[in-house]
Amino acid sequence: MSKKEETPNDKVEPESVKKAMKEAKHTPQEFAERYSALCKEFGLQVVAIPQWKQSLDTGDFRLVIQMSIAQTPKENQNG
Repeated sequence: MSKKEETPNDKVEPESVKKAMKEAKHTPQEFAERYSALCKEFGLQVVAIPQWKQSLDTGDFRLVIQMSIAQTPKENQNG
């Protein structure tokens, strides 16, 4: 059985990231633009709410991020 060579996550070469971005079907900028348009269309957005949760095993507290849907704020409340 041959063992695959493992690359640590913190040793990613910048050139490989640039190459992957060029070959990607969609760009982060495209995602941001389409998400913004979707938020405007529906009047809703995804929000992250940090909360403290007590561990059932150890009793200590952990910071967790709860995702939720909320109405988008009005751009011009007086208009």
